[in-house]
Amino acid sequence: MKKLSIVAILILNLFWLGCKEKTEVSPIKVNSTAVFEGVISDEINGIPIVIYGNKNTGFFSVFKRMDENGNSYEFERSEFPFPNVFKDQDGNTWSAFGIESENGGMKLQEINNLVGYWFIFPSFHKRIVLKDGSEIFNPSFENINLADDWLIDKKFIFSGSIKDGIKSIDKPNFIEATSKEFIDDNFYKSLSGEELVTAVQIGNEIHIYPQRILEYHEIVNDKIGDQYFTLSFCPFTGTSRAWNREFDGKIHEFGVSGLLYNNNLILYDRLTDSHWSQIFDMSVNGSLIGKKISTIQVWETKVADILSLEGRLKLLSTNTGIKYDYQYSVYGDYKNSDRISFPLSFSDDRFQSKERVLGVTEGDLTKVYRFGDFDPK
Repeated sequence: MKKLSIVAILILNLFWLGCKEKTEVSPIKVNSTAVFEGVISDEINGIPIVIYGNKNTGFFSVFKRMDENGNSYEFERSEFPFPNVFKDQDGNTWSAFGIESENGGMKLQEINNLVGYWFIFPSFHKRIVLKDGSEIFNPSFENINLADDWLIDKKFIFSGSIKDGIKSIDKPNFIEATSKEFIDDNFYKSLSGEELVTAVQIGNEIHIYPQRILEYHEIVNDKIGDQYFTLSFCPFTGTSRAWNREFDGKIHEFGVSGLLYNNNLILYDRLTDSHWSQIFDMSVNGSLIGKKISTIQVWETKVADILSLEGRLKLLSTNTGIKYDYQYSVYGDYKNSDRISFPLSFSDDRFQSKERVLGVTEGDLTKVYRFGDFDPK
């Protein structure tokens, strides 16, 4: 039986959801009782790192244990509430965004990290180490037959829809949060507090993207101040990335190619028609093949905890130019099922395939942390 395209899935889900009765939900309020889960100091490929994790809110942040000037630090959990979660060896506090709170606002160096479903990590990475020290090797990396025009194995590239069949948001509109008690917007009021949002912060401005809206569009071409960036979300792998889209002297705009590799989103840029892997942060086909793109840190948190973020909050509006009913998920129970839509190059079953985990990558090594690793000890 032929697999349904993403477009077909979208149409079927929208039809089914349109038949459901809508319910009113009270306004979003700050979750002041969140439990702060923990800080882990570790290293990867000889680089010391520190991780703040809160599995209750879904918020994780990862940094090298060194600042912009190369000064090294040791960290433990501070006694202060979020966002001032780290305390260094001199007693100074640092925020969950890696900024020193008291003496000039030094910033910790970022390191590549990603939250997503477990199944993507063994399929995308050659070597994985878990927190208990056990290792996973992906043998498919030894037997890849690459075509001349692709840097990824074409056997695991599948078509989910036509090019631009899923419409990116190219001129996003935002609602500014005007209160620290609730958000006065009907769509946001209707969301469960458990819903996830993706956040990008540049300077003091934070853009909030509900994953419920991102499911319908997958890509937002956005800007904060003078910084042009593309925020992407792949519903099949549960992964969010933000890329600097100003490079080679031009401002690029990305769209949904309709292709997936190991179930993960392949973007294309509209200036050169090159294809880009969301997880590899790289062009894998086209005139820019092999080009790496610089990333901007993203965070995830739950709707109930949006207002605990410090900064000027701007919330992605449902005024996207397309009349979707964003109150309902496109993919139904996908995230709570064992279903994986397309074949994987390699899989490992030691965890449930859709368990959300945190991965940190440096060179050829990826370390994976389960959310339970951040339970208070």
